[in-house]
Amino acid sequence: MVSKLVGFVFAVTLVLWADHGKKGGGADQPGFEVKVPNETQPPGGTVQVKFMPDPTSLAPMAGGTGRAAFDLASFSGIDGIELFSGTGDVLGAAVIQGTQVQVRFLSPLGTFGTDANYPLMTIALHVNPKASLGQQSILTLDPSTQFINASNQALPVNVKPGTFTAGGTVSISNVIPGGGAWPAGTVVRLLGTGFQAATSVTAPGLSFSAVTLQSPSEIDLTLAQGATLDGEQIVVRNPDGSEDTYFSYLRGVPAAKSAVPLFAATWPLFSTLTHTAAALGPLQALGPGQLYGLGLQNPHAHTAQIVLTLVSSGGASIASSGLNLAFGARVAGALSEFFNGSVPAPGTTVRVSSSVPIQILGLLGDTSATTVTPIIVGQVGNSW
Repeated sequence: MVSKLVGFVFAVTLVLWADHGKKGGGADQPGFEVKVPNETQPPGGTVQVKFMPDPTSLAPMAGGTGRAAFDLASFSGIDGIELFSGTGDVLGAAVIQGTQVQVRFLSPLGTFGTDANYPLMTIALHVNPKASLGQQSILTLDPSTQFINASNQALPVNVKPGTFTAGGTVSISNVIPGGGAWPAGTVVRLLGTGFQAATSVTAPGLSFSAVTLQSPSEIDLTLAQGATLDGEQIVVRNPDGSEDTYFSYLRGVPAAKSAVPLFAATWPLFSTLTHTAAALGPLQALGPGQLYGLGLQNPHAHTAQIVLTLVSSGGASIASSGLNLAFGARVAGALSEFFNGSVPAPGTTVRVSSSVPIQILGLLGDTSATTVTPIIVGQVGNSW
């Protein structure tokens, strides 16, 4: 039962990417409208670029591809990237090179693009410390960006660009923990620059019993009630009128770096679905330059003890390995790196078990095209 389900979602992933270009809309096919708000953050701070859906374009999207490149004079690197949907089902993979990024993503439940309250995607950029006050840069997506609708048609994405201006006095760089469900009394660390004693913090979906300034780079927020932090909007404002808005998510910290350059440059974008037992496969034969990978992330407060087992088509165990991931840690690499250099053969399945619920994502890398495609894993007993 499980192996059949895993094979089904695996096949759907590959079919979607193989066919979407053939079914793209023509000149009469309307595009998906996206707006990028203007941003103002100080040199050395962080800007979270938000790609917001136009309310008139809301419609279920099954996946998509996107590219973006940002001005090196204004930004010195990409600090984080996330995809959002109302159900948290969207997952993907981003290949990052300097200030350039390309993303491929899937929305198994089709809820991506249906909620105007969430950005479609955010990209956290580190503002160049040498940027001059008043310096500006355009925030947009490459024209090649497209979404795939529920009918498997590729839609062009029409972007109304935003403008970044170097200025202001405050910015948010990260929220820890940024995702997951947490009880009352949890201390949420708001990291950034320019925080003051008079800095106000508002979050429409959260309530705080205490707001404590630790330093100009950290404010601690104590939850008055239990809350799920994924996608929460947090706004800080300084007395001079400078403000910054940030949508929260768990930005995993790499526990190890892949020896495969493509996967070393890959940021796995996990859905909020967690697993204690899941499977990737049966693996299919690949073409030249292609290889399978796996992404793991622990959103749980306790360390995850993880066991990976490679299983033959007949169900026999071929190889196994284990690793531990602390809270907030993530890892992404080729499957061979998890099994001491052995490349899993076609027809085999990788089973993952964990002592606590973790996020798991299959990856299909193509070194020739420099792309990484996400693969949905099957959750034993409860899967999309």
